[in-house]
Amino acid sequence: MAVTEIGISPRKALETVLYIAARIPKADLHEVLKVRYFADKFHLAEYGFAASGDDYVAMDFGPVASNIYDLLKVARGTASGYDMRRFAALVKGSLTVDAGDPHGVHALRAADTDYLSKSDLEAIEKSIALCARLDFKARTALSHDAAYEEAWALAKKHNRKQYPMPIHSIAGTLKNSDEVLEHIAA
Repeated sequence: MAVTEIGISPRKALETVLYIAARIPKADLHEVLKVRYFADKFHLAEYGFAASGDDYVAMDFGPVASNIYDLLKVARGTASGYDMRRFAALVKGSLTVDAGDPHGVHALRAADTDYLSKSDLEAIEKSIALCARLDFKARTALSHDAAYEEAWALAKKHNRKQYPMPIHSIAGTLKNSDEVLEHIAA
């Protein structure tokens, strides 16, 4: 029997972004999204599942947590339809993303860490430490792992701007990939 992913919680997604944005001076969308990706990889390697529960897609500048990106677009005012209905009330008074500011992700309140597990917080902190020493170009290059490259090649082949990155592909990039893949398939 295969392990089922935990699924995304809109409130947890918001609290994650608030937590990350509060710990990164001059946070931008790219850095927030890469911190979440690397945190999910750290968590996947240690615990056998991605703590965010989000679905990843390959986009031009690397892997993107799809739902967290949608939440950020709502905060920026560039989302519509379903995403607006799903995230608008949550984002209001909590988070802003200024499209004209390259460092425009601003937490308007402290994150409620009751929504984040101890293991997720540890993975996020480890990821923040990793990303803190990297500029945009280095973060992008580091995130362009085999899972990303495979999905991005399919996006190009099918003339799409994004393409899904299955969790087993992400797990395949880990040092303990055999162990994690066996756990996922169990």
